[in-house]
Order: sequence, then C-alpha cells, then structure tokens
Amino acid sequence: MSDIHDFYRSIRETGAYATPPALGPRRPMRGGLAAALRFYVGALGGVVAQGTRTIRRNTFGVNTLGELAWRLMHAAECMGTEVSFEGFAAMRGIDQQPAVIVANHMSLVETMMLPAGVFGNGPMVIVAKRSLTRYPWFGRILEASRPILVNRRNPRQDLADVLEQGAQRLREGCSVLLFPQGTRLPVFDPQRFNSLGVKLAKRAGVPLIPVACKTDFAKPGRVLRDFGPIDPSRPIRFAAGPRLDSSLPQRDLQEACTRHIVACLTHWNMPVVSAAAAAPETA
Repeated sequence: MSDIHDFYRSIRETGAYATPPALGPRRPMRGGLAAALRFYVGALGGVVAQGTRTIRRNTFGVNTLGELAWRLMHAAECMGTEVSFEGFAAMRGIDQQPAVIVANHMSLVETMMLPAGVFGNGPMVIVAKRSLTRYPWFGRILEASRPILVNRRNPRQDLADVLEQGAQRLREGCSVLLFPQGTRLPVFDPQRFNSLGVKLAKRAGVPLIPVACKTDFAKPGRVLRDFGPIDPSRPIRFAAGPRLDSSLPQRDLQEACTRHIVACLTHWNMPVVSAAAAAPETA
C-alpha cells in the first residue's frame, strides 16, 4: 500500500493501518548520520518543498496538511520504519461532528505525522507554538494550515486563546489537535499532561479523543532540538482511545485520557512515571 487514497480507505473502513511488509527495504537503515540526512533533508525537505509550491500556486487547501503528513510518513516507511495506526474508528464522523484530540508529545514526529490519520476522517487544525512559524519555509506551511498559535510564555493567555479560537474552529467544522504536555518529553508523566483539551471539549460540547504516540524514531537534537538522531528501526505507533462524552466530569475525562496513554505506552515498553499515573492533573 503506497497510495494516500488506500491509506485513507484503510483508516476509514477499519480504523487501522500497518506498513505492508513489502513496502520498505530488505533491511531498515541504521540510525546515524545517513538516516538523519535522508529523513530531514530528503523526506522533510521534499515535504516542505511540496507545501511551498502549493502556497505559491494558491492551491493549499483544507486537506493539504494531511497529504503532506502522509508523504512524510510514507518516506519513513521507505527507510524501513514500521508505522501503525489503531483505534481510529473512534474518529469516524468527525467530518460531521468535530472533536478535540489530545496526544502525548514525544518528538517532532507526531506533530507532523499524526495529522495523516486524523485527516482520513475529517479536517482538523493543530495547536502549535508560535515560534515554529519562524522556521524558514516550514513556518509558511504551518501558517497556511490556519493553526491555533500559543506563545508558551503566558499560560493564562494561551488558555484563553485556545479556548476562544478552538471553540470557533470547532464551530466551523474542524477538529482540534493539541499536545497538553506543551513540550516534548521522552518519559510520559500524567501530571504534566494538562487538562486544556478537556476544558476545550467541555466548553464546545464536542467529543474528546485521546491518542497515544510512540515516536522515539526521532530523538531531540543537542544543538537544534527539532533535528536530532533518527533510528529507522524504531516503529512509529499511534493508538486512538475511545471517543469520550464531554458531558462527563472533568476529572473523569482527564483520567480516561491519561489512562489510555499510559496503557499504550506500557504495552509498547515505553517509560512512564507510574507513581503519578494514579493521580493525573485535573486543574
């Protein structure tokens, strides 16, 4: 399966996708400089170039971000990385009834690949750091997707902006994807997974869908945090949890989200702050 339409069909019909064994090379690329260059320069560079062309041609549309996310995902698969989506049946119908989607934040990968699975069911916008819009070329693509931008310096203002703009985008029919941890963390700590997504879902009266992400395929860089080592042998996993009714109490919603993420990460043998899992943040 190497076509975006086949990928979307699998997501819509089965709620899942897994890289076909015949797609990648016989042996995955080894982690190292060659893998990093191929991913950042070849794959990501190609995606940025394609996105920039659509902007210049004035053809950047509602689904362009999803198409670019799929292209980057497919490039990782061609390097020998296994990619899987599961549980995405929970997102069926978001083209008619949008939802708030919350996910753990491990690397740059989920920000750039998770939208592929979401767009398989309906349009979405992402909550992103304003500083990302200052990246050459990539910033223009991010802005063209009409994100909700936060500064990460004034939590109260960020909260107000996300609640106001997020509710507006949901009324327009776009789901909202956000990463409540705010910063990338290799170890999941439920207490650092804030309740912003829960607050937005309750204010807008829309469903809440948690997604667990395993994206240690990419590590933070020492000099440039967004550009670190790449290890194609590490699978990329996305697992959506059940669709949650936002009329439930805030504490119950928050616990359901963190419980799903902890369960998935534990199953994938990823590190979790287990002592905090029993008492996630609800403020």
